Amino acid sequence: MAFGRSAVRCAQQLHNQWIGGGPSTNPIVFLHGLLGNGKNVQTMARKLCERKDRSGLLMDVRGHGKSAVAEATNEHTIKSCAEDVSSTLKQHPDGKIDAITLVGHSLGGRLTLQYAYDALTPSVERIWLLDTVPGAAFNSVKFTLEIAESFLEDDPVKTRKEAETILKRNYFVDPSTAQWLSSSYQPEQHCFEFDLNVAKDLLHNFGEQDFFHQLDGILQRGDVRVDLVRAGLNQGWDEADIKYLLEKQSDKFTFHTIENAGHWIHIDALPQLLYMMDS
Repeated sequence: MAFGRSAVRCAQQLHNQWIGGGPSTNPIVFLHGLLGNGKNVQTMARKLCERKDRSGLLMDVRGHGKSAVAEATNEHTIKSCAEDVSSTLKQHPDGKIDAITLVGHSLGGRLTLQYAYDALTPSVERIWLLDTVPGAAFNSVKFTLEIAESFLEDDPVKTRKEAETILKRNYFVDPSTAQWLSSSYQPEQHCFEFDLNVAKDLLHNFGEQDFFHQLDGILQRGDVRVDLVRAGLNQGWDEADIKYLLEKQSDKFTFHTIENAGHWIHIDALPQLLYMMDS
């Protein structure tokens, strides 16, 4: 939670989109990473739902994509964002949802873990955490957020392509990050498709989430199957954490690694990931 504000919590209704077979009582729910939106995981979601012959639901996390921030709410935490998912599912206009599978990339994986730990409803049967690294946020994520904030202090540009060029030339952002960040730039409003204040609060909250305590709590209950997939090329993983997770494996928890994938694991190694998730 940001400092200097009274905490106001209020579960919000999130923008969501059915994929696959349309409305279902038992969908796969997909959650994206920080500064992203549901479109980031859309290809993976469609292909997985096709393979499993199930319906899927893409969601934009609070303050991202088309999910606006309620004016009365200023406590933006992993816990409150997980509650948004629960509230949206329980009040879904397309009918009652009984149980779900949750798939989350990066930040989305943190929300997925929190949802299962808090035993929110609808009940969750299985969770997939895609390159969700325990602990505080990487400096590279903080840097990207700072760049986005600085960019908005400059004069507006007319196109996303121009924004991408400026990010690379003036801010020395690497090409892949510049392309990704500019893809969410809205030239008409001179803004990104994410709320900077929400992103800052969530970034601060990363280090406050007790990842291993939550994982242990879920596994002790034994009511949810957990799969954590590490991207082998992501150097942010701590060796001690990797060792702990490997030793933690059981019939309810598997720690996978895709060696040739970076953080965008659902793009870098989609065929391997789909094969793994189709088990």
